[in-house]
Amino acid sequence: MTYKSLSKYRGFLMGFAILWVMYFHMPLKFATEIGWFTHRIGFYGVDIFLFLSGLGVYFSLMKRPNVLRFYKARLVRILPAYVIVACVSYCLLRLDKASALDFFYYISGIGYWTRHTRFDWYIPTQLAFYLITPLFLFFYKKLGGKKQIIYTAICMSLSVPLCIIMYYTDLIYLWGTAVRLSVFLLGIHTGSLVAQNKKVTKTSLILNIAAFIVGTFLAYYINKCVKEPSYVQSGLNCYPALLMMPSFCLLVSLVLSALGKKLPKLEKVIVSPFEFFGKYSLELYLLHQRLQSIIYKYVGHGEQTMAKIIIQLSALIITLIVAPLLGMAIKGIRDIISKYKTRKKTV
Repeated sequence: MTYKSLSKYRGFLMGFAILWVMYFHMPLKFATEIGWFTHRIGFYGVDIFLFLSGLGVYFSLMKRPNVLRFYKARLVRILPAYVIVACVSYCLLRLDKASALDFFYYISGIGYWTRHTRFDWYIPTQLAFYLITPLFLFFYKKLGGKKQIIYTAICMSLSVPLCIIMYYTDLIYLWGTAVRLSVFLLGIHTGSLVAQNKKVTKTSLILNIAAFIVGTFLAYYINKCVKEPSYVQSGLNCYPALLMMPSFCLLVSLVLSALGKKLPKLEKVIVSPFEFFGKYSLELYLLHQRLQSIIYKYVGHGEQTMAKIIIQLSALIITLIVAPLLGMAIKGIRDIISKYKTRKKTV
């Protein structure tokens, strides 16, 4: 068993993560404790995204050592869908409060950092992490072996003083970003392990199982037993994800890898649907919650249970149809532009 299975099942894990986040965004009520808990920590899917994003970024920068090309590739992947959905959302949700400055804050993502109008928090966070990645890797590549682990651990620990500073300087709304710096950097280090095709030792396997169990316990305790709202709202319940999600990704990929060796057809049946959703995870993420807000604004929240169910199903079905179409359309336009540039160079 090697860490390479993480790369092989990255699409599956991305698909699982986006479905979990969409599940979290649906205001549901549960009769069972397991149902409530899995829904309550559904935002941990974002930590899976960032962990796998860090892993993917490592390979991207190895392929494209040119930093400007790396940034260009990241922006070309993210911005088209982001700008399209943000513009449509602004027109449908905030046109009555429109102003040039308000629109700028909303579309650019700067509103998240300055506490003005914002469209999203995750994309600005991801772009900020991409910004610091070349600097992190510059020193990381100069080190070797255990020194890389120590360096990564030190950089990950920087999120703690950042959170403390934010807590005492009225920047608590940025805590979710500061906490997740750790899981992103861990993803980059894991990308290095994948690239080296490192074996998952028994010790590493036991530690990952223990990390997942402890993280799950802490997540349940914080969400169930810590009653002071300020602690939970300030991001305390984000911390267990650092233990849970990287270990979850590794353990699931190892299980699927073992299943693929014994029952390849069953493995394909399980993996393929999630890979499809993973392929369009960005578009699904951007559309689902905004469609809910648009339907709520123009149709209403629905007082009856059946009305709420219809609204949620409508938002879900529209998202599942429109997101892949949006993704394919953007990819098609990118391919046309790429062919045109290639032809122009040839001429």
